[in-house]
Amino acid sequence: MKSLVYLERISLIPVFKNALHAGTPTKSPDPSRMRDILSFLDHGKASKIFVTVKGDAWKNFGILDKDRLVIDRLREMVDASVVLVYSRGNYLFRKVSVTGLGTFLFGPDKGSTPIPVDLLEERILGVVTGIVHRIS
Repeated sequence: MKSLVYLERISLIPVFKNALHAGTPTKSPDPSRMRDILSFLDHGKASKIFVTVKGDAWKNFGILDKDRLVIDRLREMVDASVVLVYSRGNYLFRKVSVTGLGTFLFGPDKGSTPIPVDLLEERILGVVTGIVHRIS
């Protein structure tokens, strides 16, 4: 099985300390303050996987081509969450559905066949907890 390797670095870039009001002028914050851009993450950085999406199959879920996703390996999957799955040499995204009959995974299409998690041959790597969209 392939292992997913990622580098963990402290990413210091200018990040505003306060939230900015959309549509309202805001006093300019001090841009010289540097903050760790990943400091908002719960469970710490070591439990995260960062991936870039290729394709637009998940656009109905707000995940677009070239988006960067934060995957939390410690987060419990719940109903309607999107998870990263490793299956037969490929990495896939699947939507979680929890019902009275059990927990199932679905593809991005409405007509996709549900896969029961307990019969799953795939390995669930983590839950999507953040999306960074590209503007241009």
